[in-house]
Amino acid sequence: MIPEPPTKSAVVDLRASIKDSFAHYALGALYDTSPDGILVVDDKQTVVSHNRPFLDLWRIDPESVRPGSAGTVEGCPDEPVLAAVLQRTKDPESFLKRVQELYRDPDAVDHCEIALCDGRTLERHSAALRNQGGEYLGRVWFFRDITSHKELEDSLQQAKEAAEAANRAKSEFLANMSHEIRTPMNGIIGMTELALETDLTREQHEYLSTVKFSADSLLSLLNDILDFSKIEAGKLDFETIDFRLRDTLGNVMNSLSLRAHQKGLELACQVLADVPDDLRGDPTRLRQILTNLVGNAIKFTERGEVVVRVKTEKETADQVLLHFAISDTGVGIPPEKQHVIFHPFTQADSSTTRKFGGSGLGLTISSRLLEVMHGRIWVESKPGKGSTFHCTACFALQTNPRPRIKPADVEKLHGLPILVVDDNHTNRRILRETLLGWEMQPTLCASGKEALALLQAAKARSILFSLILVDAHMPEMDGFTFAKLLQNNPYLPKPPLVMLTSGGLRGDAARCRELGVRAYLTKPVRSADLLETIQTVLGKKEGPDTPEPFITKHTLRENRARLKILLAEDNAVNQLLAARVLEKRGHEVVVVATGKAALEKSANDFFHVILMDVQMPEMDGLEATVAIRAREQSTGGHVPIIAMTAHAMVGDKERCLASGMDAYISKPLQALELFQAIEALVPTSKPSTI
Repeated sequence: MIPEPPTKSAVVDLRASIKDSFAHYALGALYDTSPDGILVVDDKQTVVSHNRPFLDLWRIDPESVRPGSAGTVEGCPDEPVLAAVLQRTKDPESFLKRVQELYRDPDAVDHCEIALCDGRTLERHSAALRNQGGEYLGRVWFFRDITSHKELEDSLQQAKEAAEAANRAKSEFLANMSHEIRTPMNGIIGMTELALETDLTREQHEYLSTVKFSADSLLSLLNDILDFSKIEAGKLDFETIDFRLRDTLGNVMNSLSLRAHQKGLELACQVLADVPDDLRGDPTRLRQILTNLVGNAIKFTERGEVVVRVKTEKETADQVLLHFAISDTGVGIPPEKQHVIFHPFTQADSSTTRKFGGSGLGLTISSRLLEVMHGRIWVESKPGKGSTFHCTACFALQTNPRPRIKPADVEKLHGLPILVVDDNHTNRRILRETLLGWEMQPTLCASGKEALALLQAAKARSILFSLILVDAHMPEMDGFTFAKLLQNNPYLPKPPLVMLTSGGLRGDAARCRELGVRAYLTKPVRSADLLETIQTVLGKKEGPDTPEPFITKHTLRENRARLKILLAEDNAVNQLLAARVLEKRGHEVVVVATGKAALEKSANDFFHVILMDVQMPEMDGLEATVAIRAREQSTGGHVPIIAMTAHAMVGDKERCLASGMDAYISKPLQALELFQAIEALVPTSKPSTI
């Protein structure tokens, strides 16, 4: 008999049954093969279901919990199961307390880690089990073995702590080495500088100059290594303060002028008139970059000139991107080396017989610094034709620039005719733009002979120059010869004459006085010093019998206000050095050796500024500063305090400023940096009148 085919409804029911069976099988397979232990308990706290991994994770023998269970604890009250679980945990009391809390609160969700007695760690998750209508049916528990994960975490944490400890040890070592090396070098460099300013034989001067050059080279190498270490550790510190661009550039050029003069090079700096001067950023890092680039240009140039040019690349309402170009007429760099030189410890000439020394870190450090300053660096060069290093850096514009002392005086300079005599085209152009910036009227000459002819022609047209700026070193007729011819010619007008020199020689000042020269300045001349010189030269005499003053960079300094300074320093060499440097500047110095003595001395006497060493016995500089600031809370007033420390690592400056100090300079003590810090806190310039 042939069976009848199934009806359509029967086929549908069969398919549904097969589908349900397959879903049930698939779910059951997933349930049993899950690496997580799963336990389901109903609202009566009876075990409804569990998978095999649950028993394995907790190492539960179903027969011991429920005899005759045939390998399962389903249908068993959870109490014997819980008792078996508690035997495995390190803290059964806390485990039981939390389980009871979860049973009392159906809405509670739990997620935690559980330490077992056998050393394993389990992760527990528990949540309420509800039907589609939201009715509470019981609670489901999930357990996962995370022992290997915890071991990996612990291993990574230990490695992290070990790396941090090694990094701290490295930082502490660098800080200690910095302190230990800088402290004696402070004495070597400083005392050598003082000795070089005394009367010496030529041989003694040569020996001491060699000592200073070697010490400066060693300090430069130390600074490069420390900075490179900070860069590699990602801990290079930057600050954001107000500064004046042209003053910063002037300081860089002045510090390198002697090196340029010793090689017979012209060193010049040109800042375009539209470049803003009142900026916010890190002037110390900018000086570091420019000192490296200009220093390299001088090192690799045997004849000719090194010129720094600055222009505005881009300017917004609150920021400016500046473009610096440092050009030289030196050896140049081959094309294949122009990218390599920015790599660490790399030089264009890497041979053991190379002519020029250095660590090969300067350009790398400059490149990294410029990246932080949102700029970049590149080079254009041809072998034998010289090089131009370009770099850009971004600075904020000051919203409320500090008022300048000069406005009223400068107005009196407007329209004054000035004669500039210099054989170097770059220097003439820079002086022209500087004088035009003060609204004066410069006339340029390339030689002394041309200047004498121009003076003769100007007299015929009844044109009188208010001042002459003349270069000391020119071919055919130098500045001294020009001054002598001018002085001996009764038919030529004799405006005040200011001599500019790339490097002074012993006896030059006496020659200038004999020739009636009113001022003698070393190039490159800072704009502020040139302006102050012009103001003084053209100023009114106190009386008809008052002699005309002869002005040098030293008399400019001496014309500044005399300060009373408290120096707190425990090292005898550093005491002598700092005191001599300050006294040569004309300041009165009181020296103490401890922070406690500084606290007592400042309470009983007035000081314009305190120079505070950080590491001192009895009471260090930080503690002394905190005590002084606390005393000022009740007495009023505020004495500026400048930190002086041989530590130069990340965080040192922040700790000094946090204690109440106003500024920070690192050792070895650099006179220029020290005076800049003092000038920023206690202006020492005396206003001049015209």
